[in-house]
Amino acid sequence: MSKMSELATTLDDLTRVVKAVITCGEDVLRAVAHVREFFSGNDNAVPKPQEPVKTAEPVVEAPAPKAYTKEEVRAILADLSQNGFRNEAKALVRKYSDGGSLTDIDPAKYPDLVAEAEALHG
Repeated sequence: MSKMSELATTLDDLTRVVKAVITCGEDVLRAVAHVREFFSGNDNAVPKPQEPVKTAEPVVEAPAPKAYTKEEVRAILADLSQNGFRNEAKALVRKYSDGGSLTDIDPAKYPDLVAEAEALHG
C-alpha cells in the first residue's frame, strides 16, 4: 500500500471517528436537556433536539506586552537618533512624558513608545 493510500485510509478513519464523537456529544446534550426538563418542569427552557446547540468560543488572551527597562528604552531611542531619526525620537519622548525627558515617562507607557519607535525605524 502506498503512502498516499495509507494517508487516505487514515483520514477516512479519522473522519468517521470525528463524526461519531460529534454524534455522541449531541446525544449527551439531548440527555442533559431531558434531565433538565424533568427537574424543572419547564418545557420552554429546554432546547429541542433538532436545534443546533451553540457552544462558547474559547477566549484567546493576548500576550502581555514586554516590560522594558529605562535603559532598554534609552538604547532604542539612541539607536533611532543615530540612524537619522533624531527629531522623531525627541518627539516620541515629548509625546509620552509629562516633563519632556525619558525620566518623566511612566514605565507602563514604554511598550507603546517602543512600538512607535520600531515602526519608524523598521
